[in-house]
Amino acid sequence: MRRTRWLLLILFVVLSSAVGFTYWLRRMHQQRESPPLPPPLPQSVSAKADDWRWRQTGNGHPTVEVRAKGFQQITEPSRYELTDVELRVFARDGQSFNRVRCARAEFDIAAGILFSPGDVEILIGVPVEGSEPPDLLKIRSSGVRFDNKSGTIFTDRPASFAFRGAQGRSTGAEYRPDVKELRLLHDVELEWRGRASPPRPMVVRAASLLYKEQERKIFLSRPSELLRQGTHLQAADSVVTLAGEEIELVEALQAHGVDRGPDRALSYQAERLWMHFAPGHHIQRITGEGQARLHLESKSGQTTVTSARLDLHFTPQTEDSVLSSAEALGSVLVFSRPATKQEARELRTEAVALKMRSGGREMERVETHAPGSFALLPEDGRRRKRFLNGERLSIDYAGNNLIRAVSAYRAVTRTEATLERGKAAPPPAITSSKELTATFEPQSGELTRLEQWEDFRYEQGERKARSYKAVLEPQQDRITLSGRARVWDPSGWTEADALILQESSGDLAAEGHVRSTRQADAKSEGALLGGKGPVNAQAARMITSKSRSVIVYSGEAVLWQGANRLQAQQVRIDRAERRLEAEGGVITQIVEGADAKQPGKAPLTTVVRAPRLIYTEADQLAHYFGGVRLDRPGLTMTGKELRAFLIKREGETRLEKAMADGDVHVIHIAAARTRTGTGDHAEYYLQDERMHLLGKPAALVDSLKGATRGAELIWFSKEDRLVVAGGEQAPAVSTLKRKH
Repeated sequence: MRRTRWLLLILFVVLSSAVGFTYWLRRMHQQRESPPLPPPLPQSVSAKADDWRWRQTGNGHPTVEVRAKGFQQITEPSRYELTDVELRVFARDGQSFNRVRCARAEFDIAAGILFSPGDVEILIGVPVEGSEPPDLLKIRSSGVRFDNKSGTIFTDRPASFAFRGAQGRSTGAEYRPDVKELRLLHDVELEWRGRASPPRPMVVRAASLLYKEQERKIFLSRPSELLRQGTHLQAADSVVTLAGEEIELVEALQAHGVDRGPDRALSYQAERLWMHFAPGHHIQRITGEGQARLHLESKSGQTTVTSARLDLHFTPQTEDSVLSSAEALGSVLVFSRPATKQEARELRTEAVALKMRSGGREMERVETHAPGSFALLPEDGRRRKRFLNGERLSIDYAGNNLIRAVSAYRAVTRTEATLERGKAAPPPAITSSKELTATFEPQSGELTRLEQWEDFRYEQGERKARSYKAVLEPQQDRITLSGRARVWDPSGWTEADALILQESSGDLAAEGHVRSTRQADAKSEGALLGGKGPVNAQAARMITSKSRSVIVYSGEAVLWQGANRLQAQQVRIDRAERRLEAEGGVITQIVEGADAKQPGKAPLTTVVRAPRLIYTEADQLAHYFGGVRLDRPGLTMTGKELRAFLIKREGETRLEKAMADGDVHVIHIAAARTRTGTGDHAEYYLQDERMHLLGKPAALVDSLKGATRGAELIWFSKEDRLVVAGGEQAPAVSTLKRKH
């Protein structure tokens, strides 16, 4: 029994030793296989880890997540120090996040601020599921600060960025995910390339920039600037609206820009400006308001448009956009000058539309949509200044910026005559009509023809005219009036079917149913048509010359003054020479006593008929040729020629004496008595009713007393007395008539 007890004791010791040895062996193996223990943590570090993650959730999905390869927690001040960091700030719907990557960062737990002093890459709008789009907003900078509470990402250091076909740089940037706004703080420059092929980059510069992702708008602070191939826009504050990856609209304040192309330069400015773009960054339309201005310059000349509002329309082409049309509203001034001559054109209106020729270098047509005024303003003084007002105006251009045609509705024109040295400026010529068209020589741009119709009116100083239609031909210096045409001044008037007026001289040609009235010349001492009252005329035609000093009536011409009358196929009046000539069926009528104070006294009328008449005012002589007949109450005188001597007495024309030559016949009838005289020459003196007859021989036949012949017969009709002078070669012969 005792022996068994010792055996059990020995067995227990052996087993215990085996277990202890086995445990020792196993412990030694574990010590050899396990890594060495880390060194003790620094005093300020409370924790340290690798592949660290931190997440903040809300509304059932993560809001912020931080990942780092290395992590340590600092106790004082309380913060995390991270290496190889990736920060994710999730959108409210949890479908996307903004990602921040950096090599090193500090996370202030109490303030909720993550700060990276080194290089940082920020990617905005990364989808949680699916592939990463290539056009996300990407920002690269340093010294980036993330606010865990607001989600704002901020840096005040230089930053570069790229998004939706754009790339650029700035100093300082801030992104607020809650409102999806990117703010670039200073010295901003972007380059938009878009999707056009080949690319047409647009460079945007500004003092600062705010990109509102939800509105697709970029707000640029002054000064802002946009540059593209040939296009340069400068402004104060401006707003850029995006369409996909391209600029769709630019709104700018206090803007001025330049668009340059082959052989042209287009500049524009306004207090507020909208610039619309077509795909490929082609300018499609520009609208300006407030002191808007357009200036177009090319080899053919210059054009400037100023107005309250200006709309410019462009046609996109392969390389560029060209101006195709424009509209201007409010206090519009269109000023242009061709390069080929020194003549400016000025158009003023409240609304106008401009159409450009292909290529956008020259105007093709200008049309007002409101009353306007147009002026041609030569600077050399050799051409007339011309002004045109109308309710509607349209101007068509030929090549080289020269005018081809102008039309107007309810037009008023004003033409200033050219100045001559040493002479007073003549009054301007003013016209008006319902319709107007003007044509110009396409090579020189000079006015060649101006037509006006429907109630045409003309005025130049005291001279006026009217008709249905008028045609001005400047090269011929004439105006042709037709349709109830009439011209007048204080000295008289003329009307006809058609009138041709020479502008510079005032000379006139009238055609068809001519009628005229001219006031008597107060300085005239003449007797033929020189009495009181105006001189009237009618004829088929009338022409004046030598500054209206010579007047010619033709075609059954009739002139009269009071009761006095002149009729002929043609009448020529030379006012300077004081001379009148009439030809073809000449008939003159002189009435004496028509204005006598004795109403019971019958007037005496003298009528002379002849093929031709010459009247000279100096000697108050009317000389008739070609077979003449003079008729007066009780007296008829005929001959080959007759000279009538006239006098002016008591304001009326009177016949003083008449002398006839060549086969003269005189018939006198009084108190049932007829006296007939013949001879080569006859003189009749009206004051004492004395008749002289000369001939080889002269003869007088008295129906009561018989016939008398002699070299000279002097007959006194009042005294019923006859004096006969015989002469040596032709003695007097009397034949007495017996009484029964």
